[in-house]
Amino acid sequence: MRIFLIILLVCSTLGLSGAGFLLLNNRNSAPKVKEPPKSFVMVPQNDLPKGHTIGPGDLAWMEWPNASAANFISSRIKDESFLLKFNGRVTLSEISSKTPIQERYLISADKTGGLVSLLLQPGKRAYTISVNIDSGGSGFIVPGDYVDIILTQNLRDKLPRSNSNSAPSKLTDKILNAAAETLLNNVKVIAVGSKTYVARSSSDTEATPVDTITLEVSQEESEKLALAKTLGSLSIVLRSLMDKPEDKEFNFVADTNVSRALDKVTEELQKNIDEASGSNSPTSGSSKKKTIKIYSGRNVFEKNISLR
Repeated sequence: MRIFLIILLVCSTLGLSGAGFLLLNNRNSAPKVKEPPKSFVMVPQNDLPKGHTIGPGDLAWMEWPNASAANFISSRIKDESFLLKFNGRVTLSEISSKTPIQERYLISADKTGGLVSLLLQPGKRAYTISVNIDSGGSGFIVPGDYVDIILTQNLRDKLPRSNSNSAPSKLTDKILNAAAETLLNNVKVIAVGSKTYVARSSSDTEATPVDTITLEVSQEESEKLALAKTLGSLSIVLRSLMDKPEDKEFNFVADTNVSRALDKVTEELQKNIDEASGSNSPTSGSSKKKTIKIYSGRNVFEKNISLR
């Protein structure tokens, strides 16, 4: 009897052990749930406003479910060189930080017309000026820079001819022929040639020749520029990015201010004219007056002189 009980107990133990082994084996052999494969989508590092020109550091990769990654600009790997291909493109609308970017969100400067209009602030106009190697620092100017516009013109040619009934303009005391003035200051450059974005590094030290520079101006400023082109020549001067806009009273630089030799000659000429007219000599009742004509370029001035 005892032997029978021992045999029964052993069988029961073996049965339970077998059942436990089977359960454990079934658990281990159960299929594992695999995580869905993932890709990487292109996102902005920070919020990008409408009309923003993509530059270095603006874009990054973010892990994204593979099933929906095809709806955006995506890659199976974090290819940093691929991000650089989008430098120079412009956002059609505002894109929030870490938001996957679709191809239609960006436009290319090389393929899309009307690009400059996206860069303009409301109420502003785009005005393009032809430039050359003599136009200030035009070769070093890139989109996003700020410049001053200088008008240089020959005033002597624009003055009316003098006659016996007209006196010479007081302006000729300061200006012999030409004068220059800052027409506009602190104007934003939105395009250089056909480019609205130019990647420049700290190692770039050579000027890049350009034919045109497009400026962001108000309607009134665009009218001033259009008229100024008919008066003389326009020059562009590059400003420091650390400069602050300033409101200056009207001022100009005359040719006599630029050249000390010219200023000296003009001074001597005026002195001779004054002496000839007797303005520096005491008048007397017995002196006789005579009118002489002074020819200066295209102008004719009449002066009264006293004869003793």
